[in-house]
Amino acid sequence: MLYKNFYSKKAYNESLSIAKLFIDYNSSSPEGYIYAGESSMQLNDLSVAEEYFNKALSNIHSEYDDYKFRESAEQYLHQIKNK
Repeated sequence: MLYKNFYSKKAYNESLSIAKLFIDYNSSSPEGYIYAGESSMQLNDLSVAEEYFNKALSNIHSEYDDYKFRESAEQYLHQIKNK
């Protein structure tokens, strides 16, 4: 995925832009919010990252009830609270 290419090269502003496009395209999926939160954390924008992770959790429905998204969002929120 394009997001991961930018993220792995530490191009966090670009990966955040891609994540936002993902959210615009499919705002009911938690996946884009997880990606946006990851990038925001790397940019040290922790309050924004926290918002994205909370939105990811609130967008986990039966269609997207994938434990990976829930687990990721909860782990990242735990990291933010411990900083």
